[in-house]
Amino acid sequence: SAGTIGSDPLDARNPIRNRALVFNGTTDFSRTLDAWTILPESSLTRFCVEAWVRPANPVNNRNQVVVEKAGPYQNPFTPSTNIIRANFRLGITNGLPYVMYNGRGALTAYQATARIAHRLQSNVWAHIAGSYDGENLTIYVNGEASAVTHTTELPANGYFYTVNDV
Repeated sequence: SAGTIGSDPLDARNPIRNRALVFNGTTDFSRTLDAWTILPESSLTRFCVEAWVRPANPVNNRNQVVVEKAGPYQNPFTPSTNIIRANFRLGITNGLPYVMYNGRGALTAYQATARIAHRLQSNVWAHIAGSYDGENLTIYVNGEASAVTHTTELPANGYFYTVNDV
């Protein structure tokens, strides 16, 4: 009936205002117009990203990227070349949600992976979120902080920093 509150984000009328993207798990992707926007140097140094997921096969051996902000950034070791770096990534590997980012300067990556107790189940909705506050990279599963990685290196955002700047 009209106005009934639902819980199926794949049904366009249930719930009425929420929507979901459905991907095949191998080759599907989505890109926003913002992906082509040049941001100022201070942008994306802290972040919070979240998603509702219902993986059909969360424990496959592939890295399943849920959402990512990445781009070609200057290689700190060969400044005349670019490399692909992630400003942030929220994903699932072997059933465990994770949040990660590439740091500025050295070719480093920082990742917080959920504990085994938060392993995702097949075809069960879960809310996963990752945040970086300038000191702690945290992965949340269904509202509970699952793992924290401490780091003060800022995420890559397209601006080159030498080791002394970081």
